[in-house]
Formats: sequence, structure tokens, C-alpha cells
Amino acid sequence: IKAGDGGSGSPSFRREKFIEFGGPDGGDGGKGGSVILKSERNLNTLIDFRYQQHFKAKRGGDGKGKNQTGRGGENLYLKVPVGTQVFEEDNKTLIFDFKEESEEFVVALGGRRGFGNTRFKSSTNRAPKKFTKGIVGEEYRDRDHTGKGLCPVHYNKRKHSFSSTSLRKRVQDAENGRI
Repeated sequence: IKAGDGGSGSPSFRREKFIEFGGPDGGDGGKGGSVILKSERNLNTLIDFRYQQHFKAKRGGDGKGKNQTGRGGENLYLKVPVGTQVFEEDNKTLIFDFKEESEEFVVALGGRRGFGNTRFKSSTNRAPKKFTKGIVGEEYRDRDHTGKGLCPVHYNKRKHSFSSTSLRKRVQDAENGRI
């Protein structure tokens, strides 16, 4: 499972024939798409995950000149049956339990967008060449699908992914309705 990367900002400058000092006009990049699990009442198995194991959300588009922001990546929704459980890599710690229809859980968060050089202009630096690249989206390797009564889903953290403490914080936010 791989969330989309954020798009990079643009280091563009305005250049026109009769405009003497054009200045920076680089736009920001787009936000990367997230991978979201959504519960469906009409499903009763995880057979769809048997034949397709790799899921990638769209990446954000890069910024352009004329202060044009890059396109945001689309979120990828994976449908799971009601009663599915998401476990930590140790197969004991329950992260999320889908108890009702249309519940959503963000498995991998999309990358943040990069800033164009317009964001860095100031009274002292009127022509900044600085811009930032987009942040890489989170990535997980799907480890195990077991076919118990309500089909628990197991996820294994991959190298260069975020820590389990931030995952627990996101789960707490989801339980409190802050997502």
C-alpha cells in the first residue's frame, strides 16, 4: 500500500517583453492522495485482495508558472466488509475495527505539497530561487489476510514509514471524530 507523493513547487519567474521586473510566480505543488479503507455492507469476504496485492494512490501534480497550483492526487478507497479488523504488525494490537457501514480509516496518508518560489518572496528577497519538493507519501507492505469469521486484515510497517506513535495518534483522532 502506497500513498501518493506530494507535488513539487515551481521556481518560475515572470518574463514579459515590456515588464521590466517580473518577479517570482512559481506555484505550489498538489497534495498526494491517501489510501483509505471504507466498510461496505454488501461485501462479506476479502477475496478482492487476493488477486491484487499492490495499491497506489495518485501523486500530486507539480506547480507551474503564473502561480498555478499542481493538481491534488485522488484518494484511493479500498472496500472492506463490515467487521474487518486492522492489526499492528505484531498481530495482537488492534488498530481499528469496522463496526458500521461507511466507516473510513486512513491507512496511508498522502504526501504534503511543496512550495513554489512565490511563497519565499519578501521585502528583502524580491527574487527568491528557493522552492521545496513535495513530501513522500506513506508506504506499507500488506503482510497477511486471514479468513477468520470476520476477516481480519494485517498490515506490516515498511522502512521509511512513519512511527507507530503517530499511527496511534491518528487512531485516537478517528475515534474522537477529529478526522
